[in-house]
Amino acid sequence: MLKQQPNIWINGPAGRLETIYLPAQGTACGVAVINHPNPLQGGLNTNKVVQTAAKALTGMGFHCYLPNLRGVGNSEGEHDYGRGEVADCLAVVDFARAQHPEVNKLVLSGFSFGGYVALFSALTARPDALLLMGPAIGMYTIDAPNAYN
Repeated sequence: MLKQQPNIWINGPAGRLETIYLPAQGTACGVAVINHPNPLQGGLNTNKVVQTAAKALTGMGFHCYLPNLRGVGNSEGEHDYGRGEVADCLAVVDFARAQHPEVNKLVLSGFSFGGYVALFSALTARPDALLLMGPAIGMYTIDAPNAYN
């Protein structure tokens, strides 16, 4: 696990999102948002897979943001089975880009449920790269992509 940084708080559409921020190592080239697995099965932003992805991406020069999506950990709101979590992810993307205007690359990532959230967030955010780790593509039944426009 990465050295624990103090959590930051990002305003999301359903309230504040508890987020781990890990700065880029070396010369920064972009930002990455890495989403956790299903919170109904214990998924948090401290998940080992999420943390391993963050370690790799910070080493590649990405400022990494690992939010606890709505209703998870100390984040406000209620779990929304993917719908609201996509909006949360997009709020984190907007925040991250505003914090680091000097970099232009965006990576969206997630593990399992987080991969599902990253995939549908990509329809709006248009990342340079999409890193899906065991995405739960067939597990949830939300309308896409029109549900997010």
